[in-house]
Amino acid sequence: MKNCFLLTFLVCFQIGTAQEKWFTTYTDTISLVNDAQLITKSFSKNIIKINKNIKYDIKTVLHTTPYLIYFYKDAANIPFWDQVIPEQKQFFYEIAGSEEEGKKIFGLFFNGFYLPHELGHAFEFALKGETAGSYQGEYFANTVAILW
Repeated sequence: MKNCFLLTFLVCFQIGTAQEKWFTTYTDTISLVNDAQLITKSFSKNIIKINKNIKYDIKTVLHTTPYLIYFYKDAANIPFWDQVIPEQKQFFYEIAGSEEEGKKIFGLFFNGFYLPHELGHAFEFALKGETAGSYQGEYFANTVAILW
């Protein structure tokens, strides 16, 4: 029940100034990382406002791998479009219907929704000392991301 209150409380907060650009595909790594760090700091401040005793010290780092985006230990690892492997780019092109639209889809998800989702995993880790790593863990991270 306590977690439900915390998640509901998150709905009152905004992502911050980086949100205007965030749901796009970046052309340079510096802007990508700077905006991701602004979002992460804003998210972190909101978590600490809810629970001043929580140890929530997460950073966001550029680390493009075939996993694309993930939380591990103390960092949300984010991908950069130009470093994504060709097979994954082709997947985005196919599901979107064109190269231009595939690139936009990547921006919407991986430079949009998935950072707050991964920060949700970090929040779960801060609360429990572990992540569920299952449907329940993904549901929790999705809920946090959508509410925030």
